[in-house]
Amino acid sequence: MISKVIIFITLFAGVSAISLIEARAAILSTIIVFILVISFIIYQFVSKKISLNQLIYRLSLISLPYFLAFFTNIIITSVANDKYRKVAITETLGKISFTEESSNGRFNYWGDAFKYIKENPILASGLGNWKIESIDKGKEHISGYTVPYHAHNDFIHKKEKYGGEISQNNFLIKNKNFGFVGFGDLAKATLPLIKPFANKILAFDPWISNTIIKSKNVHPASLENLLKNSDIIFVFATSTVSNKQMLNFKKLNLMKDSSTILIMSRASVVNFDDLFKFLKHRNVFAGIDVFPKEPFPKNDPLRRLKNVIFSPHRAGALDVVFKDMGEIVVKDIKLLLAGKMPRNCKKAELKTVTKLTSKPVDIN
Repeated sequence: MISKVIIFITLFAGVSAISLIEARAAILSTIIVFILVISFIIYQFVSKKISLNQLIYRLSLISLPYFLAFFTNIIITSVANDKYRKVAITETLGKISFTEESSNGRFNYWGDAFKYIKENPILASGLGNWKIESIDKGKEHISGYTVPYHAHNDFIHKKEKYGGEISQNNFLIKNKNFGFVGFGDLAKATLPLIKPFANKILAFDPWISNTIIKSKNVHPASLENLLKNSDIIFVFATSTVSNKQMLNFKKLNLMKDSSTILIMSRASVVNFDDLFKFLKHRNVFAGIDVFPKEPFPKNDPLRRLKNVIFSPHRAGALDVVFKDMGEIVVKDIKLLLAGKMPRNCKKAELKTVTKLTSKPVDIN
């Protein structure tokens, strides 16, 4: 009797703990084990190896801890306050999908592991090294490992390099030529940050007069000239009917080897299919913060390029920033109501506003 009580308590505690850790694989495995055990007990009864009373007893001994654990999970997660952020087992199970990013990525990741075992059946990757080896094998599946060459990631994997071991591709921004594609507020805010390092700063903006650009000690340039002569290019252009996908393969291919392009305003000014082809075959680096579709598709081949760094268009997604934006608008409205000129909001020209094509993304 004592052994049966121990089995009951152990099953109840174990299943309860697994249900609360919100690990889909662990919960799914527990359910599969339960089904297999129940099936085996029923098989014993059908094969007349156990009596009806034994069938009921064994089914009760196994099933009751599972169902109690299930209802305990529902109760705990319903009364837990926001501090613990617990998710009910029903919600966790609802996230299991073979097409969902995390689940699908795991299956692909395991597939890569089996392929690696076939290639290295004896020594494999060595104890503790699979996480490092898997980066190149499965980086299209596991988004967290797409940029292992960052110094921070090297520390995480205990593979950091000191001194000049990994600095061959690094460069100083001192005495570099900088190019601004678009010379609006973003460019003007960036200008004082790069001036101490710049040899020369170029700007292309058909909406702004050369006089204004020169007044900032910046050289006006055509788009072609800017791309040919800049070491680091900032794409700050707003989205208009006239500049859609203006940075195509032909234009991008004007860039110098070892130069860098940072896409930071609107994705529509860049042809992203051409960008992928260009970056794949040229010794050029890119930093991308905006995308044609957001969220950016998980299977997009651009994610797999080693010469690209990504950020998910969220630099301003902070409570303090939203509060500041609201205060700026309110202050300008008060100035307008008082018959004064607004300090931050600008007067828009009808002929230019009608050319704007910017629109909200799906998720911001």
